[in-house]
Amino acid sequence: MAWLAAIGLHVSFVVLPDGRLAAAYYDRGGRALKLAVESAAGSNEFAETVLHGGATGDRMWASAVVDGGGTIHVAYQDAIGDQLLYTTWSGAPGTPEVVDDGQRAGDRTHPVGAGASIYLVDGAPAIAYQDGLAADVYVATRGAASWTQTALSTGPLLDGVSIGAAIGPGGVPYLAWDRLDPSRSTPHTLAVETP
Repeated sequence: MAWLAAIGLHVSFVVLPDGRLAAAYYDRGGRALKLAVESAAGSNEFAETVLHGGATGDRMWASAVVDGGGTIHVAYQDAIGDQLLYTTWSGAPGTPEVVDDGQRAGDRTHPVGAGASIYLVDGAPAIAYQDGLAADVYVATRGAASWTQTALSTGPLLDGVSIGAAIGPGGVPYLAWDRLDPSRSTPHTLAVETP
């Protein structure tokens, strides 16, 4: 079946400062996170790079953003380990980092990272994502040595499916997602919050 070898799933598209296009995406056949970067602005010729591959893991749900220096920051999920990961590209792939391993004190491992959205705050990466077991929204920020995870929206409602992020005036981030409240006659609402 052709869909088993699908290339270009969960694509996230960015424009580099020099005008070149780049797309981070999931290669289902290779179970890899890949990046296609245009050779020159407007050339429509792309070179493909594996950002994170290998025999173990299944790297999907890419979300990419580019900074002013041309570094592409990518958040994604390893669907085998249900972990949220992060990597970069600046002419060559960076080293993948575990942002959230899904470990929760006193509970089983939670699936995290599907449908994440990455954005930059003062040039530093931040990632909004769902804890898939609790249906809560978390935001991870990158410090000098590690990532910090902070709960943004928790409780009985189902939050965090398909999170979107935008930077508003003054560099303030805004996050939006589908919130499901089964007790309402119209259960779906759009939640918009700032972390």
